Amino acid sequence: MVIPLAIKMGELLDNENDLILREYSADYDVKNISAMTVYLSITPQIHYQIQINFQSFPEKPQLTIPQNLIEELGDPLRFLKVLREWDSHNPPHAVEIIRELEKVLQRVIYPNDEMEEVMMEFNSYMSGPYKLHVLLYSHKMKTYEFEIIHQKLNPPSLLLTPPLEKILKINEISSLKQWPRLSLIDICREISKKIDHRTRIMDELKYLEKNLAYQKIIKKWDSNELVFEVRIEIETDEYCVVEVNLSEDFPMAPPNLELRTVKPEENRNSLNEFLLSQYNQWQHANTVSELLDDIKNFVKQKSKKICQNCHQYHCPKCNKPIAQTKLHGISGELNCIHKCNSCNANFHKCCWTEQIKHSRKCPSCHTQQRVLY
Repeated sequence: MVIPLAIKMGELLDNENDLILREYSADYDVKNISAMTVYLSITPQIHYQIQINFQSFPEKPQLTIPQNLIEELGDPLRFLKVLREWDSHNPPHAVEIIRELEKVLQRVIYPNDEMEEVMMEFNSYMSGPYKLHVLLYSHKMKTYEFEIIHQKLNPPSLLLTPPLEKILKINEISSLKQWPRLSLIDICREISKKIDHRTRIMDELKYLEKNLAYQKIIKKWDSNELVFEVRIEIETDEYCVVEVNLSEDFPMAPPNLELRTVKPEENRNSLNEFLLSQYNQWQHANTVSELLDDIKNFVKQKSKKICQNCHQYHCPKCNKPIAQTKLHGISGELNCIHKCNSCNANFHKCCWTEQIKHSRKCPSCHTQQRVLY
């Protein structure tokens, strides 16, 4: 019995369809089983939809790949041997086209040695052929992302996401211009450092804008450096003016601090020593705002017009000021002040009374004192 040609062709197409479904996840129209959409999963992050039509089998099937793959890999006839050497008289199976395409994608998506080095140090993954997706974090754990496109022997190129572009431009990345003397890991380290530097500076400026206690004048602000003067004043009108320089190595490197003005002048040496100690003790997690608060507290401690026990202007117990002039009202004294008869140091009356009850000595000169009731 002669089997009709249409039946033979139907069996051939069924067989080709079945071979693909055995290995790959795919969709097709039951009315046209030769037109299939095949789903290729190369990595957990990289997936492709491939269209293959073998309706004219044993003639060469039609293969349609995503446009981004064409841009990255070129014409499939160039890199797929099965398609390029297709012989309709002795045809391979259509599934062999998908197999070869999968192998090509696995090969071009496999990271090269420089990309592997980046993946070991940073949170990153392959996102396409020769394409590495890198995630970096600011000190407040905000995510900044970019992609490195790098095929061996070709210079790398970068694609920055919009949030990262707001704080960094590609032409500012000096290590990128020094390729191949520097590698991909150097580029990523520089970007990470600049993210940390610039987000920290922006946060410091936001704090100073909100904190009206500190008057600042910005003297220089560019992509690598911020220089500003800040006036640190306490309630007794004593103050100091400090120039703060945040270099491109900030916050890994401490701020450079220079004392410009101080009142009273007799505190200059001790304040300079304090600034030097703060410079030497700086750690990456420290902030300039905390540093300014520490300087303000030091100015209070050195002030002879402030309570030498609690180093505050307002009494922590009655909240009255330590005004230098005795003030009286209908309800009694409006300030809270007591001077030591021995050293003339100033104290809140409440602090003095509490201290003398326990030690009977002045906290400043340590001479014997009588208890106030």
